[in-house]
Order: sequence, then C-alpha cells, then structure tokens
Amino acid sequence: MPRDSNIFHNLVVCENDCTELFCNLLSIKVFRDAVLDLFGCGHIKTQASATDFATQASSAGGRPDIEASGDGYRILIEIKTNAHSALTTYQKAGYEKIFAEGDEGYQHLVLLAPSNYVYLRTLDEVVRPTLKRQNPSVQVSVVSWEAIIELIEQNELDVLSPFFDQFAGLLRGWFMPPLISFGYSEIKMLFSADTAKALRKLRETVDHVEAASKGFATYKYRPKDQSEYGVTFHNEDGDDLLFFGIWNEFWENHGCPLCLAVDDDWNSPVAKTFGNRSYTNEIISFGGWKVLPLPEELLASDSAPSAVWEFISKLLNKSN
Repeated sequence: MPRDSNIFHNLVVCENDCTELFCNLLSIKVFRDAVLDLFGCGHIKTQASATDFATQASSAGGRPDIEASGDGYRILIEIKTNAHSALTTYQKAGYEKIFAEGDEGYQHLVLLAPSNYVYLRTLDEVVRPTLKRQNPSVQVSVVSWEAIIELIEQNELDVLSPFFDQFAGLLRGWFMPPLISFGYSEIKMLFSADTAKALRKLRETVDHVEAASKGFATYKYRPKDQSEYGVTFHNEDGDDLLFFGIWNEFWENHGCPLCLAVDDDWNSPVAKTFGNRSYTNEIISFGGWKVLPLPEELLASDSAPSAVWEFISKLLNKSN
C-alpha cells in the first residue's frame, strides 16, 4: 500500500504491529464497545476500560497477544494476520494456564484471524475442549478481520476519525484484495513475447535518457508499488523541474506509455513553458499534473532513447 494512500505505510507491516495498533484503538470507547459486542461479550462494556487492555503481558502461561482483565472478567485475544500461521503448542497450553491463574468469573478466548484461516480445526478440536474441561463456562469465539472492517463501516467510525478510516484501509489491503480478472485481449497480449520485450525497452529507454542527461541533476523515481518508473530533473537548488517516464495510471487512461509531467504547484521554468500556447493542444491535466504525452514517432525512430532525450533536452534548454 503506497505511502500517499495510508498513514500506516511502513509503520504497520507485521502481526505484532497490527496487534499494537488494534490494542491502541481499543482505548477509544465507541470502538471498544462495538468490538466487545462483536466478540460476544458486550455485557462487560460498562466494566471494561482502556487500561484493562494490554499487549504481550507476561504470565505463567505465556504472553497472549492482547489480554483484557478487570473486575470479574478476563479476555484473551489471539491475533493472526497470516492465514497459514498455526497456533503453537505453547499457545494452546498457555490459554489454560492463564485462565487458571485467577478467579475471574467470566473467561473468554477470542481468535481474531483472516476469514480463510486454515487452523480453525485446531481451535475446535484441541483448544476449545481443553478449556471447557477446565471451566465449562469459558467462551471461545472466532472473529475475522473482515468483520472488523464491516464494524468500522457500519458504525461510521471511518467518518468519526481518520485513524479508523486508515485502519480499515490497511485491513482491506491485507485481507480484502480487489478481484482481478483479465479480458481475452489482455491475456493474448500478456502471453506474447513482444509484450515483454516492449516493456523492457520502455524501461531501458528511461534508463538511457537518465544516463544521457549529463549536466542536469536527476533522481530516480521508482515507487515500491511499481506504479511509475521514471526520472525527475531538478535544478541546483533541488527544486523539481520535470518528470519523465512511465506513469501507469496515465497510460491506462490515455494510452501513452511515456510522458513528461510537471506538478500544478511547481513554479519552474519548465512548468511555465508547459503553459505556452505551443503546447496548449498537447497538454493533458491529470491528477494535479500537467502531462505531455510523448508522440509515437519518437519510439518509432531508429534510436528511441536518443530521440526522446533530444526532445527532452530541447524542452529543458528552452526553459533555462
């Protein structure tokens, strides 16, 4: 998930991170109450407070991911973000020991996992019977992360706070990826050696232009989501002047594999050149950028990188 679409980018990247974030959000009463209802223990809402919830609390039975304990109750929340992450032998024995430590009247184990978690059978055939033998009234339930997303949306918590909106977005990216299907023409195109060759040549063209741009300061632009593959030119003061490269979203919308672009907020000489009448009919406003698609004839030349660089260098020199 790209940084500009989620504030938790590179902050929440694993199960432990997700556990800490989830526990922190439980400090907000409206979310905590809704989650307790979802878990099936809404009757303790009036007793439960933010300080009742802790992560990795050590005990003789181990360290549950999240433990909530208060006057007359103890809830253990086992967090799984990987559908193929099994319950360990230590975890399975640990639940019993932890519940045996105290004399809480209400005991509840919750497994919070993806809806396609593959080890539910272990919970049903090993963990649940073991706990029930010790305390027949102990509750064991399974809740999916998808249900947490639905809870946030149904209670409009994503409107209440951007943190819930971003958390739901993070979970959606992890557990509810978009359905992707390919059309017949797309499949034929993908299973063509020419497609792979053309994509390689496009990237090589960007690389060669960067190598040829001696005298101009540049930096590579290669986001992890591979949405762009390009280079940005800037002046001696570090101010951005011009982006060149493959911008997938623009390509999908306008059918142009290579483009030049300036941000609407840039006040560079190149940006002013883009506003000249000679470019008016060629410039496309797209996503807060002024974009100039590179014409087909440049790629059709005997040396595409040389032709493209000549086109770009003229624009940069004209703007000096």
